[in-house]
Amino acid sequence: MRSIHARLLLAATLVLAAFLGLGALALDQAFRESMESAVQERLLQQVYALLGAADEDLQGRMRLPEALPNPRLTLPDSGLYAAVVGEQGKYRWRSGSLLGRELGLNRSLAPGDHRFERVLQGAEAFYLLNFGVAWQDDSGNELNYSFTIAE
Repeated sequence: MRSIHARLLLAATLVLAAFLGLGALALDQAFRESMESAVQERLLQQVYALLGAADEDLQGRMRLPEALPNPRLTLPDSGLYAAVVGEQGKYRWRSGSLLGRELGLNRSLAPGDHRFERVLQGAEAFYLLNFGVAWQDDSGNELNYSFTIAE
């Protein structure tokens, strides 16, 4: 009688431990996906804010004002970084927060495409959102730019 009771207790303990372990893994995965989705949405809002602030210079190219929608973009090493590159991957604009840093934000995307990823650089990890846009100047010419935001 005692042996059956001990085996049942052991089996119930193992099942409970497995259930709790799998439940913890599922909750961790759900939390991670929810957090990454929130980060992606926040970075996309930053892209839209930069697009809204963008203007055109005398040559019809896109330019961003010195007073940016998010003040963190002007503070060096603030944790929020942004860059705009042209079709050849050359920087058209870099945020003041990138002063003294090179995060490899010069990635070109086709208009309408976007890419969200986690990037490791040394000991630091960043979430990166690339967003391709077509900028139409006053003459009707389309210029392709890629906005990149990292946090």
